[in-house]
Amino acid sequence: MIKIIIIIIIIIIIIIIITIIIIIIIIIIIIIIIIIIIVVVVVAVVVVVAVVVVVVIIIIIIIIIIFFFVIIIIIVIINNNIVSI
Repeated sequence: MIKIIIIIIIIIIIIIIITIIIIIIIIIIIIIIIIIIIVVVVVAVVVVVAVVVVVVIIIIIIIIIIFFFVIIIIIVIINNNIVSI
């Protein structure tokens, strides 16, 4: 009778230890997955921000170039008008 009780207690302890180990492993896996997701999201955000910044810079450069061309054309037209007058 005592041996049976001891065996049952040992089995219960083993089951508890195995359960705790499994729970710890699951928690570690979840933490790793969350870290990976966070890293991927951060990288994606950084890439998107970089692309947006590059596009904005290109647009600004194009606008500045167009602006300069317009100013040069206006100056040329004004000079032609002054010369013709």
